[in-house]
Amino acid sequence: RIAGCDIAWTGTNGIRLHGVRDTTRTRTDGMHGNVIENNHVHHVGMSGNAGGAIDVDPYCGGNITHDNLIRRNEIHDAPRKGVMFGGIRNVVEGNHIHHTNLEQSDTGAIGLCTRDLTEVGNVIRHNYLHDVGGYNMLKPGEWAFPSFCWGIYLDDWSSGVTVAGNVVVGAPSGAIHVHGGIDNVIENNILLDSPGAHILFSPIAPKTQDGKTYTMAGNRVRRNVAAGPATSAWLAGRKEWRKGIAECDRNLLWFGQG
Repeated sequence: RIAGCDIAWTGTNGIRLHGVRDTTRTRTDGMHGNVIENNHVHHVGMSGNAGGAIDVDPYCGGNITHDNLIRRNEIHDAPRKGVMFGGIRNVVEGNHIHHTNLEQSDTGAIGLCTRDLTEVGNVIRHNYLHDVGGYNMLKPGEWAFPSFCWGIYLDDWSSGVTVAGNVVVGAPSGAIHVHGGIDNVIENNILLDSPGAHILFSPIAPKTQDGKTYTMAGNRVRRNVAAGPATSAWLAGRKEWRKGIAECDRNLLWFGQG
């Protein structure tokens, strides 16, 4: 249990749980049962960091960490994500995260990048996210901030995630991004003032794992509140994105005078 600490001016992460990678998913000794709570983590990544201020790794497949809890932390002034994690049944809740992604783009305030359809059961709930940043090179020599950044980023086949009860304000590219995932549930969130789409669905090429081929499907969007300028959108996507949504119901929307 890491609790009540003030952590700042670190070279990379503020807090890191470093698990083992097992792409065969046969090991039974995955890191589990850790609690990170009530910490103030800020001004991290002084020497560069592509992860999170609070980090549970490895990413991109084979993360067998499970049942870890990250709650009620304040996180700010980070080069990339506030919380980056993967694994199974991990919970990120009640955190206040702001002024993140000050050096990088294509990221979020909270994010997963599992690339593994067995990493399911993760929960992101009751977090308050604002000023999430995104420092983006539009072309050589031309930069934009904030840009190309989301509040909650379910990247690269992150699936089976519950995103519930979060408040996301002013994320430049949208409050939530589902990138190819399956069976994610997005419910009871308040999503405010994203100039782009409040929720973005991005299909990616079909994925074959354990002898079965998957495409983005089964995602559910329900009982959310979204409000923003008339030029913004509620849902958007690319290619055949609508096929990835199994339910979209009972959402309350208000977009300026539009």
